[in-house]
Amino acid sequence: MRVLVLLIISVMVVAEPVLAEEGRVMVVLDGSGSMRGRVDGERKILAAKRVLGELIDNWDETDDLGLMAYGHRRTRDCSDIEILVPVAQFSASRLRSAVENVTAKGKTPLSEAVRRAAEALNHDTQSGTVILITDGLETCNADPCALGKQLAASGIDFRTHVIGFDLAGRNTAALQCLANETGGLYLDAANADELSEALGKTVTEAKVVRNVTLRALDGNGELVTQAVMWNVYLQADSVIGERQHIGLTAEFPVALEPGEYVATAKLGDIN
Repeated sequence: MRVLVLLIISVMVVAEPVLAEEGRVMVVLDGSGSMRGRVDGERKILAAKRVLGELIDNWDETDDLGLMAYGHRRTRDCSDIEILVPVAQFSASRLRSAVENVTAKGKTPLSEAVRRAAEALNHDTQSGTVILITDGLETCNADPCALGKQLAASGIDFRTHVIGFDLAGRNTAALQCLANETGGLYLDAANADELSEALGKTVTEAKVVRNVTLRALDGNGELVTQAVMWNVYLQADSVIGERQHIGLTAEFPVALEPGEYVATAKLGDIN
């Protein structure tokens, strides 16, 4: 997704071209033994696999999507965490096959799984999103909240969204903290329909581009030292829409959803 930039600038100010990164998402699926339980008569693992299949079928192929699972191969083993499909060029067939092969067997090392997912996304140098689907709390002597704080401190525009599947009545404070500390969402889902809705919300949030930066440079290629007024407008069918953002610095980071935009910049007196 490209962000188009048009500059209306006095003096010798230019802006660097802006290219917004595509979405990079790693889904972490709970394969612990409790996922053999049922909601509305359907095994939770089957409901989750069905919902993920629908997500894959509707995925925008320009975005990257990976899949991890934990607890799906062995019982009583906190090291049972596996990247099934790396975050790379989207492959619907590979993802569908990986989802179908996930079984529910073991423990819930969700904190370590999210940490590894963040590392796989290169969260310290690139933007990315982890979406965790879990029907249980941490069972491997780790603190999801502490992990959230660590990821927030070290990550570059990195978020973890957590979907609590059939967790009503459980103490989900640590899971909520994991999401909140990284700027993500915590959502409860009581059944497959709610799981699908929650997953849709997290995917929409993941596709918001947050690392676009506008820069006003002088003739020597250096950032200008004067105040710069930026205005960013959504453009649809060559029609300029309402103003979305205002910035007052030569280097202006802005969060944009997918689409085409026009940015204007004015150097000097902003009154």
